[in-house]
Amino acid sequence: MIINLIYFFLIFYILLNALIIYFSPKIENRSGKDKLSNLKFSIIISLKNEEYNIKNLIDSLKNLNYNINNYEIIFVDDNSSDKTFELLHSFSAYLSNSKILTAKVKKFPAKKGALDIGIQEAKNDYILITDADCIIPPNWLNEYDISFKNNYDLVFGAAPFIQKDSFVNKFSCFENLRTLIITFFASNINLPYSAAARNIGFRKSFYVNIDGFSSMLKTYSGDDDLLIREAVKNKAKIGSILQPENFVISTTKNTIKDFLKQKFRHTSTSYHYSFKQAVFPFFWHLINLLFLLSLLLIPLNKLFLIPFLFKLVIDIFVNKVFQKIFNYSFSFVELIFYQTVYEIFIILKFPISYFYKNKW
Repeated sequence: MIINLIYFFLIFYILLNALIIYFSPKIENRSGKDKLSNLKFSIIISLKNEEYNIKNLIDSLKNLNYNINNYEIIFVDDNSSDKTFELLHSFSAYLSNSKILTAKVKKFPAKKGALDIGIQEAKNDYILITDADCIIPPNWLNEYDISFKNNYDLVFGAAPFIQKDSFVNKFSCFENLRTLIITFFASNINLPYSAAARNIGFRKSFYVNIDGFSSMLKTYSGDDDLLIREAVKNKAKIGSILQPENFVISTTKNTIKDFLKQKFRHTSTSYHYSFKQAVFPFFWHLINLLFLLSLLLIPLNKLFLIPFLFKLVIDIFVNKVFQKIFNYSFSFVELIFYQTVYEIFIILKFPISYFYKNKW
């Protein structure tokens, strides 16, 4: 009975991954065929103790290839205790269209409150959010301009990491790769559930209509996923961008401790998903869990090994298909190793994140 069930899910998993490859958006060659609408953007960046990241961020913002009269940059210092505020004033002098705000009094707690201050101050209807530890590509705004022409209320892009040689970095990159694959697929089949807060945009009018972050206060995180939740709930039009010119890149955490804290904080947000938002990731992770647990049943019947091996081959193939798109490079052995570690990590992070105490 159990083995029949597992083999049934194996067939389902094969079909699902075929759909992922078929329906996932492909990188298009723009070739200048998409004319810009010259939309006006407000870029909002919340910063808290980011003194070591500010220079790289501002250097990338200086290179934005967009009419300077059509966008503004709003920095919101969220009560930093280091030199963030002072360095902001020093470096932002090179950005004539920028302003610096402080988050002394916030309507919402944590990062949401700082972002809200910037959004309320924004003079343009198209809001873009990124993080202080990111590097923004020159054509970032161009890609959002092209996407928002389709009358989207909310659009998100990819946010890959810079790949290095350490275990924490490579596992972070692998986990990010798996996340990117399924979030872009889910969006493309009209079941969006997640996005990266460091590369997301929305109309200010949409934000006002949902009363900002008012319904997202049960967790400090969620300025991305719960924004998606509200967009789905309010039947907003959601789009995604899969273009290297739009990729916002950043570095990973350096230690396992910092990585786990980040993942537990992010995962805790999933407990506040709406039913529709949770359907796809729930079944996705349930199927992955089922195949991993099938290994424990091998002593009962060696046929339990076959579904797991099939799944591993499928995952490696799908990862191979997508890794170059997001500028990742894993060897065959690494794909096997990190896929196995990833499966175990999925099992552990959900129960642990439920009891995780969020701090800001």
